[in-house]
Amino acid sequence: MKANIETVKKYLKDTEEVLSSLYCAINFSYIYRSGILVATNDKLMFCADAMFRKGLKWEFHYDKISNYSENNGAVVYGGVPFVKKIMIH
Repeated sequence: MKANIETVKKYLKDTEEVLSSLYCAINFSYIYRSGILVATNDKLMFCADAMFRKGLKWEFHYDKISNYSENNGAVVYGGVPFVKKIMIH
């Protein structure tokens, strides 16, 4: 099942509001998943598309992000080369 805003809203606090969202892919060195990245007034949250009835979720609180950068990496995703990458540290 493809993750969407409704998927994300299940995990938000009552005080959080969605500011922006982007369907993308996340790449940890050990896992690569497509899903939705959402910016709220409190954090960034990524909800992965469900595989085998199980979706995964990662939260990145703004006060824990030390740096970020972007580039036009030579990445092939879905047959499309040169996809913009955002790196969060």
